[in-house]
Amino acid sequence: MAYNLSLVDSLIPSLIAKMLLEFFVQRTSNLSENLTNVFHSGHTFDTDLAALEVKVKRLLVSVLLGFFAGTKWDGNYVSNGTIVVKEDGEQVGFHIIDKSELENYLFENIKFDTPSTTRHRYGSLIRESNGKVYFKLNLQLRF
Repeated sequence: MAYNLSLVDSLIPSLIAKMLLEFFVQRTSNLSENLTNVFHSGHTFDTDLAALEVKVKRLLVSVLLGFFAGTKWDGNYVSNGTIVVKEDGEQVGFHIIDKSELENYLFENIKFDTPSTTRHRYGSLIRESNGKVYFKLNLQLRF
């Protein structure tokens, strides 16, 4: 996963980690609000908020079109776009040619979500062989 995240952008692993903590601590599920909170909370990123937003948007498109968590990614997309069926039945097609529109749509409509505690062992305490205890947090995004 770290390899795939770094392939999108070298800042993405630490940025997503901070955003995930923001979600679990402050319950900020909206990506824009979450990112703004991370940015204003004493971040260590040597860039501005607009650049961080671009990085998150690139990650969202990558996840939609070819990045899978359990597989080493080669950076290529496996499709050229997606079709979204809205709650009212309207269908919206996004093609990679209009990447900006796709990025904005995903950024506005994808939220952090809480995964199942039983299915994903989220929230579990895990004792490693070295005696250290870890608390498992899962990254789950909902469309």
